[in-house]
Amino acid sequence: MDGTLVDTEPYWIAAEAPLVERFGGTWTHEQSLQMVGMGLDDAARILQDAGVRMPVPEIIDLLTSEVMAQLRTDGVPFRPGRRSCSSVCGRPASRRPSSRCRCAGWPPRSSTSSSSRHSTS
Repeated sequence: MDGTLVDTEPYWIAAEAPLVERFGGTWTHEQSLQMVGMGLDDAARILQDAGVRMPVPEIIDLLTSEVMAQLRTDGVPFRPGRRSCSSVCGRPASRRPSSRCRCAGWPPRSSTSSSSRHSTS
């Protein structure tokens, strides 16, 4: 879903630099861009190489918590061009993707390679 319907990459990028800096390292936007589309395990290992002294699962949990907090605060960053319920039937769309466009007869469907924490929260 991420990258297709929504774009949370700016949220992940915003969480990376403070994490590296917390351990005395530096992290650039260019380094973040190199990790776009990478699996969380691989990204966590790169952050370890940059000085983050935490186990991979803890890095993933911390970054995931930061991104989820930003999603709750700023909302879901839908990608341009997605069709909303309001464009189909005139009713405002819910912020929850699972209820989007039910009024148009489109059943809610999604698939993800994210961990269960991402897909169920």
